[in-house]
Amino acid sequence: MLGRSKSPFRASKLIVNGVTDSRFAPDTDITRAEFTALLVRALGLYLNPDGQTSDFADVAVNAWYRPAVEAAVNAGLASGLSPDRFAPNERITREQMAVMVARALSFTGKEAAADMGVLGSFTDRTSISAWAADALAQAVAAGIIMGMPGGTIMPSEHATRAQATAMLKRLLQYTEFID
Repeated sequence: MLGRSKSPFRASKLIVNGVTDSRFAPDTDITRAEFTALLVRALGLYLNPDGQTSDFADVAVNAWYRPAVEAAVNAGLASGLSPDRFAPNERITREQMAVMVARALSFTGKEAAADMGVLGSFTDRTSISAWAADALAQAVAAGIIMGMPGGTIMPSEHATRAQATAMLKRLLQYTEFID
């Protein structure tokens, strides 16, 4: 009998792929489109590539990420930077990811309390954007987003593929989608 892997990120789960067949590039920054696609796959959201339209001028009809962006927007997990701009190729920040993670928690019915006190230990807490503070507090309280070296949270720093993968794993564990 074959052993069962508990990792949600092995190839058969189809959540996270490498940048090539043989390279993951963990320290490479992740884009808004890439993280959106990972989140949609992790939650198993339905994609309807033929029936969805986009109000975002920068999400082309034939873009590989369009079905994922539309699924995330329709589920309330993601929004654009403006009503007509999603900015799919921009690098995502840690606080933007926190907002999407908090929305995913709400979507799954596993919302964590947004206790602002959990942010008090971070030396750069004053750099957290007001629009992201509740979501970041919720994601930290749930153990999904961790601090960085030196007691920082680095909210406006660009997230890496490794950070995104770790956050998704912790999200799936918190929501009890995986062990």
